[in-house]
Amino acid sequence: IMPNTIQLSENKFLMTCRQINNPKTPLESTIDAYISTDRCETWNYAGKITEIKTNSYPPAVVKLDDGRLYCIYGDRDAEKVCGRYSSDEGKTWSEEFVIRDGYKSFDDWADMGYPRLVKRPDGKLVAMYYWASEQNPQHHIATSIWKP
Repeated sequence: IMPNTIQLSENKFLMTCRQINNPKTPLESTIDAYISTDRCETWNYAGKITEIKTNSYPPAVVKLDDGRLYCIYGDRDAEKVCGRYSSDEGKTWSEEFVIRDGYKSFDDWADMGYPRLVKRPDGKLVAMYYWASEQNPQHHIATSIWKP
């Protein structure tokens, strides 16, 4: 569901997506990576980025100048936006790091997650996502900026 694809080289692409592994028990979902080496004609499973108890949010991924991949996602259960990075084109992923935590939903429709991720010319990453907090109880678009 809701894939995000980036180009790694002329013919190679990486796609990340959220998977609801069992529709009867949507308390099991993963964010997975797939690789295409033929310009997106076929895809092969590269590996699991993370596992989340309830339906996760779609991932966002970017490639840094040094080749590392950064993938971020929202986790409703943990009430945080977090991510992992890969130094081997998505085969393995680092320990999880937290971009932002402390999400608070004050009504039944406030949401969080659905991130987008861009790399600025100075090398910093900018994550944009839905968020709600005590100061802003309705979900709104928030950002986090950091140097990887």
